[in-house]
Amino acid sequence: MVIANAQKIMKSTEKVEQAEFLYQVARLYYEEELTQERIASQIGLSRQKVQRLLDSAKKEGIVQIQVISPVSSHREIEKQLEKHFKLTKANVGLYGRK
Repeated sequence: MVIANAQKIMKSTEKVEQAEFLYQVARLYYEEELTQERIASQIGLSRQKVQRLLDSAKKEGIVQIQVISPVSSHREIEKQLEKHFKLTKANVGLYGRK
């Protein structure tokens, strides 16, 4: 019983350490803007391994990438027009002065 609990604790600790490592690699790449090659040389791994670590960080939810439209409010208007007028597709364009 004690051995089984100790093994669970060790596995849990390993997962936390792995998540922390993924976080650190992702932080170097996305926040510090180091290249994968530079990170690889700093931590003693190949650039390909760094790429795999970054992919894992995305899959684990450590890295979340958002694409934000500069005209995101238009999509909401388009949805309302589609619903109200029973349209298959509505497009709201920008209108500006020259």
